[in-house]
Amino acid sequence: MKKRISLLVIAVIMAMSLMALPVFASESAALAFDNDSSVKLFLNDNADLVKTTGFKYVVSDKESYDGAGALAVSESYVGDTIENSSGGAYITADRFGLTDFAGCTISAKLYPTGASRAANPEIVFYTDGMLYLPTATTDWKADSWNDVTLAVPENCNNTRFGFLIPVKSTFSGDVFYLDEVVITRPDGETVANIGDYEAPQEGLSGDINDTLAIILTVILAAGAVAIIVLLIYIIVRRTKRYH
Repeated sequence: MKKRISLLVIAVIMAMSLMALPVFASESAALAFDNDSSVKLFLNDNADLVKTTGFKYVVSDKESYDGAGALAVSESYVGDTIENSSGGAYITADRFGLTDFAGCTISAKLYPTGASRAANPEIVFYTDGMLYLPTATTDWKADSWNDVTLAVPENCNNTRFGFLIPVKSTFSGDVFYLDEVVITRPDGETVANIGDYEAPQEGLSGDINDTLAIILTVILAAGAVAIIVLLIYIIVRRTKRYH
């Protein structure tokens, strides 16, 4: 009898755990690029070159690591190449309510397009202000989401986070997609979203991944309840049998 009661308790705990699972993960990205409200906060780096290369960045739903969209960074450059020149964009720390990025870790997801790899773009992410600190990696895997990480020393009062695309050959199209920029402060807390995150809509009109998560959660919860009912039925039957 004690064994049956133990099984029943375990089943109840499992059911409660399943029902407690969140349907949607919490949004921790400072920049989610689900809408274009954050795009206007970026400033062009090397404005003259940007005009020449047709450099631009817009929110797009062509590719997305998470949520409704990602930042599509593109160029439309058909002229003669300019040696040792870079164009790009950056956003400043004050936009996130920070004085600077000292002691912060900035991580993001990067999706370089296969089409742009033929043009050999040297995609660079960096922080700048007191000291220019670029990413050590520039050879990103095409048509796949890559991890980008920038660690700013505590004594380095950098105020900019940005990206560059050094011009090496002509190209027209999306160079890469950027998504889920997370800024972790020295105390381990993440900076709140800047205002471009959109919570998934409820029901079937929401994101397909979120809809599947709801369905799976309901199925698991229903299965747990069924197990409880079955165990109770078996216990009751066997109890009656021995009385």
